[in-house]
Amino acid sequence: MSASQACPPPTLFIISLLVPASILGTLTRIGVTNLLTFTGTTLEPPVIWAQIVGCAVFGGALQNKAYIEAIVLRGRKGRRAGGHDGNGSKNDLRLGTALYTALTSGYCGSVTTYSTWILDVFLAWANFENIPRSGGKSFLEGLTQTFVTLLASAAALRLGMKLAEKDEPFCLENLIPPSWTVEAEAAPSSDEAHSMGNADAGSSSNGIQHAVDDPDALAESRRRKQRVGAHRLIYIVAALFAIGLLVMLSLLAALYEPTRPTSLALVFSPPGAILRWYLSRYNGKAVRSAVAARQRQRLGASGFPHGTFWANILGVLVLCGTYTVLHVSRSPPEATPQLSKLTCDVVGSGFETGFSGALSTVSTFVAELYTHSAGLNTRKAAIMYGAISYSWSILAAAFLIGVPIGSLHYVNRCQY
Repeated sequence: MSASQACPPPTLFIISLLVPASILGTLTRIGVTNLLTFTGTTLEPPVIWAQIVGCAVFGGALQNKAYIEAIVLRGRKGRRAGGHDGNGSKNDLRLGTALYTALTSGYCGSVTTYSTWILDVFLAWANFENIPRSGGKSFLEGLTQTFVTLLASAAALRLGMKLAEKDEPFCLENLIPPSWTVEAEAAPSSDEAHSMGNADAGSSSNGIQHAVDDPDALAESRRRKQRVGAHRLIYIVAALFAIGLLVMLSLLAALYEPTRPTSLALVFSPPGAILRWYLSRYNGKAVRSAVAARQRQRLGASGFPHGTFWANILGVLVLCGTYTVLHVSRSPPEATPQLSKLTCDVVGSGFETGFSGALSTVSTFVAELYTHSAGLNTRKAAIMYGAISYSWSILAAAFLIGVPIGSLHYVNRCQY
């Protein structure tokens, strides 16, 4: 039986892996952005470097997808974990599926952020800070950020895929020995295997009574229960680790003020990543509509990445909403009171950097455009998908930020 016949990981286990992966991804984004934020930097905004890092890792994972997803946690020894001819069983666990989801949706999706990219582009066009430049120069600045982010992210994705190709340094078949496997227990001997086969045949012919009388059948039943118990133990440990990590970060945010902005961003990032992963289930599905069907036929597409699209749109809505809360006032700047440090940390770091940053993603968005995946079978369909996502996001930013600031006052209510 092949690795694909092993049981898939349960949803709770995948969520348990998404929690630490999204936290690590958000921490990477914060670290890379802070490291490259300094006066005179040649690449603005510095979050572009986080997009590059996340897309490069995503490209490597995408190139190694088949090998990663073939990894199973075995009950008995197979030829190799990543092989297609292993002797897995229904009691084996498809561990690679959960690992691939944690790496791509959890880590890479949290390193990159679509909402921050859209916000930076809109702010470059709007120029609320009155930087001394003409409207045409502001328009060119927004276009520059748009195309530099897209091109740099696509180049990083292709670089990651190239470095993970066969005979390249980051190909998993080169890094992991072919005989590598993940085992739950030692392999049974040939005599035991023969006895197991006889026990299975006897069970089907003599029913429950034979299973009670045959010690080999009882031993095999105990071994199966042990394998199932081992998998459940892994699920429980992963869930407890995820919960403990969130509790620790929550306590750190509550009790230690110097690192509270970072701690809050890390606490709020798992809900965003989990919501994005849940929405990704709708990628590639087609809407049952005659108009949509004609549009798909015209573009040569079989579906639409609804999950990624709505995750990015929701991320933009959340980020623009929180930006308005922190920068819009009925009173002029000199008469506007400052928000509390706790409010600024929760709204600015928790919702903006953490939740919105992890909910939206550039890595998956660029991968769908580059590889024509999730129902985007042609270049025309990919271009249309990118144009719709970008235009809807800019319109959302204009409605949620431009209209309130244009009718009220632009202030900075978190000058800490």
